[in-house]
Amino acid sequence: QNVLSAGELKVSECAIITPYVAQVRQLRKVWLERCRAADGKGARGAAGWKGKKGTQKSTLGGTEWMATARDLEIASVDNFQGREKELILFSAVRSNKFGNVGFLSDWRRLNVMLTRARRGLIVVGSADTLRHDALWQQWLEWCEEHHVVLDKSIWQDTLWQAIRNATSPEAKRSLKRLMILPFAPAEKEPFARLVQTHLKASSREVSEWWS
Repeated sequence: QNVLSAGELKVSECAIITPYVAQVRQLRKVWLERCRAADGKGARGAAGWKGKKGTQKSTLGGTEWMATARDLEIASVDNFQGREKELILFSAVRSNKFGNVGFLSDWRRLNVMLTRARRGLIVVGSADTLRHDALWQQWLEWCEEHHVVLDKSIWQDTLWQAIRNATSPEAKRSLKRLMILPFAPAEKEPFARLVQTHLKASSREVSEWWS
């Protein structure tokens, strides 16, 4: 939604890819229900996909965008081979303490994920699980080197430390509101810029919260 609200891409230029057919069905159902709810038609009869109607309307960021259920392509890796989109969201699905990545270890599936996006690729997955595979480990290392890994747990740890450091109840309440941010940095300088922007924090407050 944040990407679409910028007005550079249309929904039809984006795609969601996942290796599992069951998740394809679930994501299609959720998207169709959302489109129908936004269109005032309710979510009943959401099973199925091709030819279904329903419109998603949003005014995020002051920019209105609309989409029918069919505009957003949601497909399995196998069904998406040979085609491209401007922006691709890839759901890796797998998350377990044993590091079992299943057929995500197939380099051909990884190749489809990496090469089908023209302008942007967003991968949603459990890094702790994916690291157990050598190819995924190499890719994650590249992402970390280029500072494009967003780890919500690290941000939450950083923010809770700042909350503990804050001396006033008002500051603690203000910092807690930042928990909802979809992305936030865990390094000092970006952290300072963020709290100064969102909370109008002074340099003294930043130093107190970060210490």
